[in-house]
Amino acid sequence: MKVIHIIPSAFSYFDDIRSNAFYVVDNLSKIGVETEAITIEFGMTVPTAVREAIGEEAPSQKYQGLAPMSQVMASLDQFDIIHVHCPLFGAAGKILSWKRQHPNRCLVVTYYRRVMIPDFFSLLIVAYNFYYLPRLLAAAEVVITPALRSMPWSLQRRNQRIIEIDESPSFNGVDVTVNPDGEVLSPGEQLAMKYAMVYTTIVN
Repeated sequence: MKVIHIIPSAFSYFDDIRSNAFYVVDNLSKIGVETEAITIEFGMTVPTAVREAIGEEAPSQKYQGLAPMSQVMASLDQFDIIHVHCPLFGAAGKILSWKRQHPNRCLVVTYYRRVMIPDFFSLLIVAYNFYYLPRLLAAAEVVITPALRSMPWSLQRRNQRIIEIDESPSFNGVDVTVNPDGEVLSPGEQLAMKYAMVYTTIVN
């Protein structure tokens, strides 16, 4: 199974989402899921602070830097699952267009939280997500959230397959504290195991 994660990283608005997403990506790799990750940036370079943060968040990943979005979209056919982390700013329209052209490909969306509004620019991000988030959730095979209570009802009603993934030691009645070989998993690997179980369900 091959999964690509599309992760927001515009300025400092999505630092917490990027951190959580790369934590999941890193631990998915540890349990054997083939993963790649790209961040949605603005400008020609990734800020040094972001590169350093990604290195800490996902030490096992080789972060390649920026790639043109057209190049990224052209590569999506190589993956079994496209996993988008939200809210985001940029690329949503292209992802939806790709999904319409590839209806049999699996789209997973993780929704973390509402958009914060500390300044004027964040109002643009709110407007962007007000338009695109309902459409992304409606197009997804599965929507994942760490806390269902954090997702507005207006978004919940856009997809009937919403799965809450938290830090509990079981998932759908399965003990995720150990792998099939009986080895004890770290908390991060337990979280990744839940994501992998969701992936397996929608791919099969």
